[in-house]
Amino acid sequence: MTELTCDNRKNIRYSYDFAGNLVEENHCSATAGSSKIKYIYDSYNRNTEVKGSSFRQKNIYDAEGYRCRLEENEKVTNFVYRAGMLLGEKSEENELKQRYVLGNEYIGLISETE
Repeated sequence: MTELTCDNRKNIRYSYDFAGNLVEENHCSATAGSSKIKYIYDSYNRNTEVKGSSFRQKNIYDAEGYRCRLEENEKVTNFVYRAGMLLGEKSEENELKQRYVLGNEYIGLISETE
């Protein structure tokens, strides 16, 4: 899909790179003006950054290719894995924010914050 028109006369145009990764969204509206969101990827086609006019998200990956850190508008989340399964999320201060309950698959989420 390269273009979407919504009921409220808003157009969204999508641009992709040669690997098929979404690299840009252009939002155009007669009432709200226009905005742009850019997506950046590394050589392994992993999304490393998303930038918009009012936000920035940065993804950092470990040596095994798992996303180990998320930086979003000055807020940091670190991810903890065991044997390739996500166990939890920690804040920048290393405080546990969320734990995932594992069985044969994920079976629950325990949130440490409100």
